[in-house]
Amino acid sequence: AVAFDYFVIFNPNSVVPKVEKAYRGRGAEFTKAWRAKQFEYGFLRSITDRHSDFFKVTEDALVYTAKAMDLPLTPETRQNLLNAYLTLEPWPDSVAALRKLKASGVRIITIANFSDRMLR
Repeated sequence: AVAFDYFVIFNPNSVVPKVEKAYRGRGAEFTKAWRAKQFEYGFLRSITDRHSDFFKVTEDALVYTAKAMDLPLTPETRQNLLNAYLTLEPWPDSVAALRKLKASGVRIITIANFSDRMLR
């Protein structure tokens, strides 16, 4: 069996176009800061025994990032950007590699701290 974390299979940078649409010229910068805050919040909540599912962590990190970068976050923009994490695109070689592993009889296991909603 081979275990993969979801961020090895799915490209978290696939949210950049939606962020760029919301914040022209700041998409990559915003996404990098947002992702860093996601992991910071996730780790801090884990070590302080205040676990939140990753979608909530993602939302809290989004709110923080918008405020830190002094950018408006309307309810519509907030929802659009959060929805981007519900439709992450796989890395270009992920699907073919997973199919090849499965065809060769390797059991594939995924590991994720994503919420149930994100996993669906």
